[in-house]
Amino acid sequence: MARRLPPVLIALMGALLFGLPAGPAAAQPKPAVKCLTGPAPKTFGGQKWLVYSCDDNRTVVVIVSPDSPAAPFYFVLASDGVGYKVTGEGSGSKSATESTLKALKLLTESEIQGLIQDTKVRH
Repeated sequence: MARRLPPVLIALMGALLFGLPAGPAAAQPKPAVKCLTGPAPKTFGGQKWLVYSCDDNRTVVVIVSPDSPAAPFYFVLASDGVGYKVTGEGSGSKSATESTLKALKLLTESEIQGLIQDTKVRH
């Protein structure tokens, strides 16, 4: 059974769906990727997160569980052609999100691909 996301997280997902460029910035605007596959529940930095994969099969969105002190917050792991860039946004606990940021930055490309596969199994 799929988890129901709180409105603040739905709003964050909406921002991702309509504003996340596919690939590196270029002169030509790129279509937004859709990040709806999942969620796969995971723990990063001692906090519970919901992982969604995107339709480009390279981008991952990590949304904080609503009951976490890091809420509301999300991270995006996007390929930059060389590796993965991790960005985040929200107003949750800074210490909770910093520990997660450190954990996400340590993920290898194969581990990120494993996350993508996990989202597809749970979808």
